[in-house]
Amino acid sequence: MKVDSKNREESKEITPADDSLPGEVALKHTVATARHKPAKGTTIKDDINAGLTVAMNEIPDGMACGLLAGVNPIMGLFGGIYGCVVGGLFNSSRLMIVSTTSAAAFLLYQLTQSYPEGQRLDAVVLLVLLSGTLMVVMGLLKLGNLVRFVSFSVMTGFLAGISILTILSQLPTLFAIRAEGSNKILQTVNLFQNIHLTNWHALVPGVATIILMILLPKTPLGQKSGIVSIALPSLLIFYLGWTDVEVVRDVGEIPKGLPSIRLPDFSLLQPSLFSGALSLALISLIQAAGVSQSVPNPDGSRSSTSKDFISQGLANVTSGFFGGIGVGGSVGSTALNIVSGARSRWAGIFAGLLVLTLVLLLPRLVGQVAMPVLAAVMIYAMASSLKVEENKQVWNAGWASRIGLLCTFLITLFMPVQYAVLIGVLLSFT
Repeated sequence: MKVDSKNREESKEITPADDSLPGEVALKHTVATARHKPAKGTTIKDDINAGLTVAMNEIPDGMACGLLAGVNPIMGLFGGIYGCVVGGLFNSSRLMIVSTTSAAAFLLYQLTQSYPEGQRLDAVVLLVLLSGTLMVVMGLLKLGNLVRFVSFSVMTGFLAGISILTILSQLPTLFAIRAEGSNKILQTVNLFQNIHLTNWHALVPGVATIILMILLPKTPLGQKSGIVSIALPSLLIFYLGWTDVEVVRDVGEIPKGLPSIRLPDFSLLQPSLFSGALSLALISLIQAAGVSQSVPNPDGSRSSTSKDFISQGLANVTSGFFGGIGVGGSVGSTALNIVSGARSRWAGIFAGLLVLTLVLLLPRLVGQVAMPVLAAVMIYAMASSLKVEENKQVWNAGWASRIGLLCTFLITLFMPVQYAVLIGVLLSFT
């Protein structure tokens, strides 16, 4: 969603190879059209400029992913911070941005719903730590090339299902209606049955956010429009005194400084948590593999998918210990980093440090961001990720691709997401 519209239109003409991963074709196209000039002398200025652009995008995306994961949105910001900094330090793919992703955030939410509310945060921390450890182990075992066996059709179906589920999961926050049901489909039906209970003080700013997300990128604000899109509606709610609208500070404490090390409750460990952590690791690494192999290093050195497994694992372990959610290589943030002129790994590191500066210096401002606004950001992002042309290409590739696409899509919609990941991987090998 972060690649300009011209690039998106041109990328539609490229038919993905069977061993491609979703987002890989568009990212390669972004790299090709960015036309980087060879770096001469210091690259710090270019990296700071790119880091600032990425940071402005990480703020709304990180908070929206925190909301999606069912935790304090600040945990999404911290996840983005640790991902950018730790990933930036250790990535072999120097321009890849490690950050929060909607698929990982939604998986965290799904995996922790069986726990009592008071234990969910500890379960999230455990999942992030376990998945990070698994990533490191897989990297040390040099399993990076195995992700190339996951078929394009299976991953396309899975990500399309995740996008639909994510949009449905944010509707109760957007309308400020408590929805009930055993899955997201039934909850959405219940929500529309009670549509007369809509809180218009929540819905109007949310809809305004979506409109701004559509229109502002076409103005001189360009890629920096995301933060404006969440700031203006949130300020409107504040100045109009709409106290019946939930804001970030209502759902969790805003830390004054960096969070201290948080040790999880290891008594929560159970087999389902291990299988969930494996699913979380797999989906994050599969998405990131396409990024790692699509973005050449500016100095011509070769990247290693296995080494990037390790860097993402270290980022997740750090995030888990210090109050963040799960992270992985991000297609959108990496594309934004490239088109913004990044020259080295320092662009990602600067992006993380800039977001950290905002959280430390302006915690009260962050706490005033409205929850319906964050829900609107995620709805817009997921709607943008539903690439109709990409799905049509998979459908037209033959019956084998159609079966993989449909089966994974339906399994994702109606079964626990961790099972959908594992079944999808198995389908790829059949």
